[in-house]
Amino acid sequence: MDVLPLEWNLEKVQFQNPRIRALLGSVRSLDSVLESNFAILHCSPTRLLEIWDTVRQVCTVLSTEVRRLMEHPSTLPDLDTAVHNARSKIAFLDSEVFVHLERFADRPEEAEFDALRRTLCVAIGKLHGFWSTPSARCWPRIPEAATTSTISSPANFPAMWRKRSGCKLPWVGSTATS
Repeated sequence: MDVLPLEWNLEKVQFQNPRIRALLGSVRSLDSVLESNFAILHCSPTRLLEIWDTVRQVCTVLSTEVRRLMEHPSTLPDLDTAVHNARSKIAFLDSEVFVHLERFADRPEEAEFDALRRTLCVAIGKLHGFWSTPSARCWPRIPEAATTSTISSPANFPAMWRKRSGCKLPWVGSTATS
C-alpha cells in the first residue's frame, strides 16, 4: 500500500511525534530511577519516595497519554502492526503493573515501605521489559522512504533505551523532536 506524503505528514504531526515524545519522556524519567533491586530494597526513605513519584508519573503517562495516542491506527502497515503490539503491551502493564501500584497512596506510610519497595522492584523490571522488547523498540519507526528528514544522533536518546535494549536508533528523523 502506498502512503501519500501528505497522509504521512498528517499522521506524523498528529500521532507519531507525540507518541515518540511521550515515550522518550517516560524512558528518560524511568532512567533516572533505574536502580538494582538491592538498591531499591535498601535505599533511604527519601530516595524511595523519589523513585515512587517517578514510577507513578511514568505509569500515568503510559496509561493515559500514550494509550490515547495508540488508539489511532497508522497508514503504514508495519507501523500499524507495531502500534498494535505496543497497545497489547500497555494492556499487559495495566494488569501487571498499574493495578499493583494503585494500592499505594500518593505518600505511602512508613509501615508500607517494605511492600512498596518490593512492588517497585517488580514494576520497574516490567516497565524496563516494555522498553526492551523488540516490538516496543521498533514501534515508533519512521520509514526512510516516508521522510526526507535528517537523521538525529542516537546520542540524543536515553541511555536506558540504547544500552539495555541494544537499539541503534538510526531511523529517528529530526521531526521526532520538532
